Amino acid sequence: MSENNRKEQNLKARRRRKKRDRDNNSKPAVAAAVICAIAVLLIGRLFSLQVIHGREYLTEFQDSIQRKITEPGIRGNIYDRSGNLLAHNEEIRNIVLRDETSKDQNSNEVLNNTIRNVIITVEKHGGSMTSDFGVSVGSSGEFEFTGEGAARTRFLADVYGYADPANMTAEEAGKSAEDVVNDLVAAYGIDVSNEDYSSSVAGRKRLLETVICRYQLHLNNYQKYVGSTIASDVDDKTVEEINRIQEEDPDAMSGITIETDYKRVYDYPEYFAGILGYTGEISSDELAARQEEDANTDYRSGDIIGKLGIESSMEQYLHGASGYTQIYVDNMGRPLDDMAVDRKEATTGQDVYLTIDKDLQIAAYKIIEKDLSLIILDRMTEDKGEFTITEETSSSEIIIPSSEVYAACLNNVLDVTHFDDADATETEQRVNALFEHYLSSVVTGLQNELSFSRTPYADLSSEYRTYETWLVSRMYTTGILTILEEDLSDPVYKAWTEDETISLDTFLTHAVSMGWISTEALDTDADTDSSIYTALKAWMIEQARTSSQFARRVYKYMCINEAISGEDVCQLLLDQGIVEVSEDEQESLQSGSESPYEFMRRRIARLEITPAMLALDPYCGSCVITDVNTGDVLALVSYPGYDNNKLSNGADADYYAKLQNDASNPMLNYATQQRTAPGSTFKMVSATASLLEGVVTTGETYRCNVIFDKIDPPASCWSSSGHGSLRLSGAITHSCNVFFYEMGWRLGHMNSAGVYDPSVRYSSDTGVAKLQQYASLYGLDEKSGVEIDETAPHIATGDSVRAAIGQADNAYTTAQLSRYVSTVANSGICNELTLVDHIEGSEGTQKLEKDSVPDRIDMQQEYWDAIHSGMRGVVQSYSFFGRVGASVAGKTGTAQQAKNRPDHALFVGYAPYDDPEISIVTRIPFGYTSSYAVQVSAHILGRYDFENGGSVDSDLQDTLDNLSISSNVSTGD
Repeated sequence: MSENNRKEQNLKARRRRKKRDRDNNSKPAVAAAVICAIAVLLIGRLFSLQVIHGREYLTEFQDSIQRKITEPGIRGNIYDRSGNLLAHNEEIRNIVLRDETSKDQNSNEVLNNTIRNVIITVEKHGGSMTSDFGVSVGSSGEFEFTGEGAARTRFLADVYGYADPANMTAEEAGKSAEDVVNDLVAAYGIDVSNEDYSSSVAGRKRLLETVICRYQLHLNNYQKYVGSTIASDVDDKTVEEINRIQEEDPDAMSGITIETDYKRVYDYPEYFAGILGYTGEISSDELAARQEEDANTDYRSGDIIGKLGIESSMEQYLHGASGYTQIYVDNMGRPLDDMAVDRKEATTGQDVYLTIDKDLQIAAYKIIEKDLSLIILDRMTEDKGEFTITEETSSSEIIIPSSEVYAACLNNVLDVTHFDDADATETEQRVNALFEHYLSSVVTGLQNELSFSRTPYADLSSEYRTYETWLVSRMYTTGILTILEEDLSDPVYKAWTEDETISLDTFLTHAVSMGWISTEALDTDADTDSSIYTALKAWMIEQARTSSQFARRVYKYMCINEAISGEDVCQLLLDQGIVEVSEDEQESLQSGSESPYEFMRRRIARLEITPAMLALDPYCGSCVITDVNTGDVLALVSYPGYDNNKLSNGADADYYAKLQNDASNPMLNYATQQRTAPGSTFKMVSATASLLEGVVTTGETYRCNVIFDKIDPPASCWSSSGHGSLRLSGAITHSCNVFFYEMGWRLGHMNSAGVYDPSVRYSSDTGVAKLQQYASLYGLDEKSGVEIDETAPHIATGDSVRAAIGQADNAYTTAQLSRYVSTVANSGICNELTLVDHIEGSEGTQKLEKDSVPDRIDMQQEYWDAIHSGMRGVVQSYSFFGRVGASVAGKTGTAQQAKNRPDHALFVGYAPYDDPEISIVTRIPFGYTSSYAVQVSAHILGRYDFENGGSVDSDLQDTLDNLSISSNVSTGD
C-alpha cells in the first residue's frame, strides 16, 4: 500500500471517530431536552389542574360521590271551625330495608330471606306489611288487580319499566295479575317452594308481600342509601323481636332498621272521610305533573300528598317543604360515613280550619244512620217471598219482606267464603251443602233453557229472569257481546230487550249469526256459528258455577224460596261473631221463643247490623247544613262513610278491596257526587221565573183538575182528587203539579221581544230556556263551590212542562241544592259554598276568598214573601218540627229514578223562618217518600242551637234512643 493511500485511510478513520464521538456526546443533550419539554408540559398541566381549574374539578369530583337524602316535611293539621282537631300526625316506627348485600353474596337469597323473616315477625304480632301495590290477594287466594282502566295500564307500565304506557308490547299490556306476580317472582329469584308461600290465602299473601318489598327496593336500585319502608306503624313487641333477632343472628335481618316517621291520623274517620279524604304516596303520574308545572318543585318520589277531599284540594297549604341531608357514597351508592356535607331542615305545613261544626256533623251522621234503620224497620214485614215494584205500585205499598233481609245478610254481611273452610261451623257447612245442591239445580235449569225449553223471557220465573239478565250483562261487560248502534233496530234484538217475547237461546243464536259475539273475548278458536254458540253456552255455565256475583243471586232466591231459613242466617251471624247476644237471647232463638224475624229486627234497631251493612233501600243518605248569609257549610254528611285511616299511610289493600266491593258504595260522597232529580223542590225556581217573566202574579189563581191535557201525553197531579183553585203561594204549600205544569206551559209562550204572550204558539225550547236562565241565577248551572270533588249539575234540556216540577232531566247534588235553598232563604244572594274558613301558619292567618262576587236575584219583596209563605205552609202541615228551636220553612220532593226501586226522598228548608240563619237539605236515595226526609231533617234541626249556633249540648245518645219514624203521613208529592 502506498504512503498516500495509508494517509487517506487514516484520515477517514479519524473523521469517523470524531463523528461517533459527536453523536455520543449529543444524545444526553437530546434526552435532556426531551425530558425538559415533557416536564414543562406536565408542570403546565398540573398547574392547570391544581391552580387554574382545581376548585372546579374538586367540586365535580365531590358532586359525583355526593348524594342527597330527602327528608319529607311534616303535614299541617286540619281543624273544625271551633279548633277541634280532625286530622293530625303521630310519630310511628317503620321497618326499613336497604340492600347491603356485597358482590360475593347471593343478593336475591339474602334479601328474600330477610323479607320473609320480617313478614313472619310482623304477622306474628298482628301487624301488616306495606301493600300499596297494583295487585292484591282475593278471597280465594287468587291475585287480582286493584285498579281498572288507566290506573291498571299505568301500573303495568311501571312494573315493566316504561315511562310511557304506549311503549308496552301487546303481551305486557295484556298481562294478568297472576302473570305480573309470576314475572316478578322469577326476576327476584323468590323460592315459591318454601312452605311459607303455600297455596293457602295466607301463603299467597306472604308471597305477594315479598314481591312488593322487592319491587319497592328495586325502585331504589341505584340509591342504596335510600331505604324502602316495608312495614309501617309497628308495635313494641315487633320492634323488640326484630332487635333480638338482629342481636342473635345479624344475617337473618340484613339491612333492616327501625326508623321514626309520622302517620296521618283522622280523629273521626267515618264521619269526616267524605270531607277530608286521605293521603297517600305520590304516584309517578302525579309527580310528573307537578314537575311539569314547576321544575323546582320540592316533591320527590315517595312523598305523601293529599289524594282526595280537603287533603287534596288544600295540598299547597298542608304540605310541609322537604329538607335534605347531603352525604358521600361509594360507587354502589352506599353511604361512606355518617358525616353530613350539607343539611336543610324540613318544614311543617300550614293548618287548615274548616267551616264545619264537628258536633253537628257527627250528630247529623248518626241521626241519618239511625233513621235509615228505622225506615227499614218501618217497611220490614214477616212476609216471605219476593216483593216486586211495578209502575202501578205506590210508595205506601212497598214492603221489605224478611226474606230480603236474610238474603242481604248472606250477600253483604256474612263471609260466605268461610262456609267451606276447614274450621267452618256446623251451620256454615250445612248451608254450604245446601248452596251447592241448589246451585247444581240452577245450572241444570239453565242448561235446559239453553238447549231444550227455550222459554220466552217474559214467561220465565222472576228467579230465572234474574239469572239470564245477569249472564247477558256479564257478556256486555267482558266484551263478549257487542251491539252496535245500527243493530238497535234489529227485530230479534228488540224482541229480546223490549218485547221479551223470545228466549235467551233464540237471542244468542241470532247474536252469533250477526257477528255480535267476540270469539277473542270468549277465548275460543271456534269458527262456525254452531261451535261458537257451544263455546258461549259453556262459558255461561262456567260463570254460573264459579262467579261470586252469580252466587249472590242464588243466595237471594234460596232465602226467598226458604231453602235457607231465617234461623240459619241468624245462627250464621252468631257463628261469625258479627253480632253478640246474651246466652238467654241465644237460647230463645234456638228454642223458637224468639223468631228469626224478631231477632233480626232487634239487631237492626240496635245498629248491630247497620243500613250500610245490609245495603237494602234505603242504605245511604246525605245532608248539607249551610249558613245562608255566608255560604259557610256547617255540616256536609255522606252516609255511609269509611275509615280513611286505613287508606292513608300506605293503603290497606284488603280494606280497599272490601270498599270497592261494598254494595253501599261508601267511597262515593253522596252529598257532592250523587246527582238526582230535585222533584218538587225545584218549584221555587219555576215560581221565580213565572213571577219575573210576568206569566203569573202573586194574587192570581189557577184551578187544578188533576189532569193537565195541554200536552201529549197528558201529565197528572200527584193528588187524585185535585187541589182546586190555588195562588202561587198555595201551589208551593200543596206542591200542586198542575199549577206548575201551567207555569212551564206559559213560559213557552214568549214573543219575539221575550214577553209573555198567550197567543204565541207554545215552544218547549223557549220554556226550557227560561227555566235554565233562572236556575242559573240560583247557581244551579255550576258546582256549588265546596273545595272537594263534586259532580257538575244538569239543568233540564227539554219538556218545559215537566221540567217546571223538577222532573225531565234536571239533576243536582245535595250541595248544589243547598246553595239554591240558601239563596231562596236570604232573598236572592247566591253565595258560593265553602268548607274552608281560614289557613294558619308561621306567617299568621290567611282567609281564602272566593274569586267571584255573589250573584243577586233582583226581585221585589212581595214575590219573595209569596215563595217564603208557601214554604212555611209546607212545614206547618207536619208535626215533626216541635222540638226544633225555631220556626222552619221548607219544600219536599220525590223523584223516580228506577221503575223497580222506591222513589228518592228529599227535603230542603231553612230556619228561623222570619230571620233565616241556616239552610238544610236532606236526601235519602230510594227513600220511598219525602215524609221520611222531612222527619230526618226535623231530627237534625233539633240538634242545632239557634241561640248560640252550632250543636246543642244535650246528650246525643238520648236523642238517638228516642227517635221515631212513621210512614203514615200524607206528603205533598
